[in-house]
Amino acid sequence: MLREIISFLANTIINSIFINPSVPHRRAHIFSKLLFVISIAVPFYERPILGFFFIAEIFLIYLLSAKSFLEPTSMIIISSIPAFWMAISGMIVFALSGTISISWFAEILYKTLFYSLIAMLTVSLITPSDISSILRFFTKKIAYPYLLWSLIPYQLKDAVISLKVQELKKSPVSSSVFVVFSEQLERSDQITIANIHRLESNIKRFIYKRRSKKFTLFFFILFVINFALMLIFQYINL
Repeated sequence: MLREIISFLANTIINSIFINPSVPHRRAHIFSKLLFVISIAVPFYERPILGFFFIAEIFLIYLLSAKSFLEPTSMIIISSIPAFWMAISGMIVFALSGTISISWFAEILYKTLFYSLIAMLTVSLITPSDISSILRFFTKKIAYPYLLWSLIPYQLKDAVISLKVQELKKSPVSSSVFVVFSEQLERSDQITIANIHRLESNIKRFIYKRRSKKFTLFFFILFVINFALMLIFQYINL
């Protein structure tokens, strides 16, 4: 059972962040993407009811860009883990204090889920190219983000395969997990050593990726809409 859970989580993480690295919305300008994230985080803090509208926006972005709901659905699944953990923990604390309320459980679950979703969305939107474009102002060694973004999904997929191999060997779950993590650490060291000359080399010329002007503009429009909605909801006191 534990093997299946780990495999499911690994595949879900891959689907939520790494499955479509070149979709158009990820090629929007980093400034517009950050503004969009801010435009859902701040209004949600002020008016949590807007969260449903923002989730619809996220699904719309992926529908227009990737023609799929796999990534946002996977992000919600991953975000629900800390959300349920916080909600259940909160209910236990409330129960021990002699007060319990389903509305409190729902509120904690809803807010934690959305803030976790914002974190997942931010990680999904920010690409290695975005990070490198910022790092180049501070250092000439900017290959690390590219290696990291390549290494994480590779390691997760490899972990799933290793778990299946250990299952076929009928190894105990505890030893299987230990073997898998040991293999991952060893392999990551090997990959890092093999690419050390690239990682430590100074960049000679930074090559800009082709930006998606449509989604850059789209994110700016959503930024304006989201803050306008916040002001409207504040005005009508919802």
